[in-house]
Amino acid sequence: MNTATAPKKFLDYSKVPDELKQLPYWGLARLVKKGERWTKIPVNAITSGNASSTALEDWTDFDTALAALNQSGPSIISLGFLLQPPYMLIDLDHLDTWADGRQCEKDFIAIAGNGYYEKSQSGTGLHFIIKSNLPLTRKHKEHVEMYTEGRFVALTGNAVHTGDIQTVQTKALKPVYDKYFNIKKPTKKATPVQIEENGNSQLSDDAVISKASESNIKFSPLFHGGDWQTLQYGSQSEADQALADYLAFWTNKDIAQMDRLFRQSGLM
Repeated sequence: MNTATAPKKFLDYSKVPDELKQLPYWGLARLVKKGERWTKIPVNAITSGNASSTALEDWTDFDTALAALNQSGPSIISLGFLLQPPYMLIDLDHLDTWADGRQCEKDFIAIAGNGYYEKSQSGTGLHFIIKSNLPLTRKHKEHVEMYTEGRFVALTGNAVHTGDIQTVQTKALKPVYDKYFNIKKPTKKATPVQIEENGNSQLSDDAVISKASESNIKFSPLFHGGDWQTLQYGSQSEADQALADYLAFWTNKDIAQMDRLFRQSGLM
């Protein structure tokens, strides 16, 4: 392993944990302008072409990516790291610009601050890399993002705290996750869908969920995440009614199955 320094880019990756450096999930990050905003896209360190966050073959080892960084043009701003389970990125943006930013910082440091975390490109955000098996029903809300796959992170190496990658247990992470993604039980139950008669379902619970998800793009985020605001429902009651309607159709108005599935949903 080399000294893990990138002198051309004035970036120092010596404090990134060896556990991450040993993984074959490295590339580059390029800054590009899309419309009126700047964004970061992943780059294949070997071909210099765009990389895909869902194609493992586009990513390489740490040393190869670092060498490519040192030889790259000005649009390349850092190394890129591809998220793959069990690794999770917690990305906190612009902590000094929103009311709960500093409290959010404290909350995540309390559960993940003994491991590795760094300043983001802006200098006003933080990247935590942890290991966790917490299911993420929502991944992005305002200034907080959490991903385990399908995304990459432009790592800066600008470490705030160094240490081994921490495994954060679900019981520790979930309360903070729920807090900042507003995942909570409704305070008031919606009026259930009106069923004229009780039918008999011909589908298992899993089959109902699968078929409903395939037939309507709103079902999965509504059922799994309870994300009725993003889906632009006027109220939680309206979202409850919509989910009940979907379940009524796919269960053949089997009230027992509808009730069982609704209680498993993200709206409860």
